[in-house]
Amino acid sequence: MKTSFVKKFTSLLIVLLILLGAVLPASATNTDTIRPTESIDIDGVQPAEYLIINQVFGMANNSSGGRFSHSFVELYNPYDHEVDISSWSLQVAIRGNVWDKLDLEGTIPGRTSYLVRAHGRTGGDTTWYIDDYDQSWIARIDNNTFKVALVNHQNQLTTATPYAQDGVVDFVSGYNDDTIANFPDAFWGEGPNADISRQKSARRVDFIDTACNASDFKTIDYRPDRDMTPELYQEVRPRSLADGPWGTDIVIQLPPVDRPTGPREVTSGDIDFSHPAGLYGEAFPLRLSAVLPAGANTNGYTIRYTLDGEDPTATSTVFTTPINIRDRTLDDAPLSQINTYSVGGHVNILYPTPSNEIYQGTVVYLIAWGRV
Repeated sequence: MKTSFVKKFTSLLIVLLILLGAVLPASATNTDTIRPTESIDIDGVQPAEYLIINQVFGMANNSSGGRFSHSFVELYNPYDHEVDISSWSLQVAIRGNVWDKLDLEGTIPGRTSYLVRAHGRTGGDTTWYIDDYDQSWIARIDNNTFKVALVNHQNQLTTATPYAQDGVVDFVSGYNDDTIANFPDAFWGEGPNADISRQKSARRVDFIDTACNASDFKTIDYRPDRDMTPELYQEVRPRSLADGPWGTDIVIQLPPVDRPTGPREVTSGDIDFSHPAGLYGEAFPLRLSAVLPAGANTNGYTIRYTLDGEDPTATSTVFTTPINIRDRTLDDAPLSQINTYSVGGHVNILYPTPSNEIYQGTVVYLIAWGRV
């Protein structure tokens, strides 16, 4: 079977238009990452001193279903020398320009973590407890959307999208991609970390720092019934000063890449899909995330889609939850009906459905609307 892919962009009030077409058997979808026709990286700023946010877990006010006793933010010093953070702050928000701020204390030795324990749970089952930590914070880190900034001063941030000129040394945002409404209003790089929840953290991959939240972080599922073993927990768990140096076998690129001073310019938009093109033996939820052009109203765009091969319009179905990609071999297949026979000189054009199963693909047309 062949796959086909069509992409198209338009303007006016439409931020981007992605068209996906596929003729694939069983549970299938055609996906791609649309790269902008032009992408300009804004000149960055090299921080004088440097730390990274290594892991963030948020559970907001959830009293059940979460894995940890508390939300947390784990910082890490990738240098061999200590870094004084007594004039720094950690700041967190869901959206907008109102930030909760924690003034940090002390120093972080080289190749060591510093753990900030945030709001805790009042009930429910807890699998992992945050008993060893370096600072306590009453802030609530949301499990659906968060943005966390490590700042080299103790003034409260006043912008929704902070960058290097605001004193931000590191920044990460994440969202639960079960609904597009959770998409954050700020991130570094090509997109936020996806699929956080009250069971899942955003954890940096081997201290990699390209100033891109989407690629520098991966989701860690801490549920024991999702393959989180005690041995794996010891490998990925949040660490504090009490743990001492760790990760010394990992080569870290220093100095880091420049801190962004503004959003990456995207002239036509990006969109990412949770599954690549291919044939699948089981159904799955198709999730989407998008990067909008500079100046787009990130709070005001809506993704609409169709599954019938028609272009989406302003009245098409709104994407709010993952699209179920399923086995369609038992669905009606009118395009597979064939002309069969003629009788007694009269042509009877009949188009019966073949008796065998017909492999059918799922065609998803997407459009993201928003004011520029």
